[in-house]
This record gives sequence, C-alpha cells and structure tokens, in this order.
Amino acid sequence: MKLALISTLAGAAATAALSFSLLGAPAAAAQPNDPPAQSLVQGAAQAGPRDRARERARPLAPLLIRVTAEQTNQAVLEVTDALVAGQTLGEVATGGGSSSEAVIDAVAVQAQARLDQAVQRGRISQERADEMIAKLRERATEIMADPELGTKIADRIEQAEQRYVMPALVRSSADQTGLAPREIVERLRAGETLEAIVQDAGGDINAVIDDASADFRAAAAEAVR
Repeated sequence: MKLALISTLAGAAATAALSFSLLGAPAAAAQPNDPPAQSLVQGAAQAGPRDRARERARPLAPLLIRVTAEQTNQAVLEVTDALVAGQTLGEVATGGGSSSEAVIDAVAVQAQARLDQAVQRGRISQERADEMIAKLRERATEIMADPELGTKIADRIEQAEQRYVMPALVRSSADQTGLAPREIVERLRAGETLEAIVQDAGGDINAVIDDASADFRAAAAEAVR
C-alpha cells in the first residue's frame, strides 16, 4: 500500500529536524556550506558570558548519527530506524563494523581542527579548547550509550509528521477532492482515515500522496538550508 510512504516521509522529516536539535535547546542554524564540526564549535570563537549557552546549543547527536552512518555504510535513516527499534548508537556502530570510540574519535578530530584554528587566531585559549574537547568526548560517550535516544527520535518523527506530513496530505486531499481543509481535519479528528475521506469524495489516494510528497520534499529542503 502506497500509504506506507507516509512513515518514510515522516522519518525524513525527523532527519531534517535532527539538523537543528535533538537533545536540548534548538540549535543555532549553521551558515550555508559550513562543515558540521565548524557549526559544532563555532560558538567557541567568541568567549564570553554567552559562550556556554552557545556550546550547549550545538547539535552533537545528529553529527554522531551521521558519522555512524558513514562508518557503517548505512543511510542516516537506517541508523535512526535501528535507534527507534531499541538499539543504542554504540550498538549500531559495533554491529556495522565500527565502534563508539571510532565514531567519537572522528567527530573529535573534526572539532579539534576547528578549535586549533580558533586558538591560533587568538580567539580562545588552548586551555579552553582542551576543555571543550574533553566535554565533547564526555557528552558523545553518553549519547552513544543512551538507550533513550531512539525514543527521542521517535518523538521527533511524530512532531515532523504533524509539522510536515499531515499538513501536506491534508492540502493535497483538499486539492484532489474539493473538500475544505478544515472539513478534512475535523473528519480526521472524528476518527475517519484520510484514505476513506479521499475515496468517499471520489479522489485518488495515490495522487494525494504523490502531491504531498512533492510538498514535503520542498519543505524538508527549506528546513535544512
């Protein structure tokens, strides 16, 4: 059934959401073409009262997921699916021929290169850089072993479905059937399925999903810019 595509779209939307923040406060958006490690440590370049807040906002979990995917030759969605199924990120890494240590080392190397530049330019001290790397490794170790990481991702998927997928499906259904979006939403809340609503109005559910997919991809692309 083509409706299975909905869960795939929601998962992809969650991946976009991960680009901003998975754990804690929303992350500040990186500049276009910034390497992930640069985004991770760019707040360190301006030491001051807000430095610690910037540091907390950097999305470390998405970077660890991406590096795990790279080291295990998997797609990011395959890794997140395994997490949602109950594995820890460390278990995913080990099962794919890598390890938690290898993933953390790869992330730390990227961060270290950026911090070294900041030290050379006099923006932070070597002591501060060493402290940040130590904290990064400590936090990364916690994330790699976190048994609740999949639950957090599942929550993001649900949020993404509400934010991207269902609105796109409702809009597409309205276009296909001539029904008002408000009426569709009210019928969904009353317990009807979207498939039944569309078919009852003489629409084609597959065409609805195709149109919604296009809308979703545009929204997801905008979200990660």
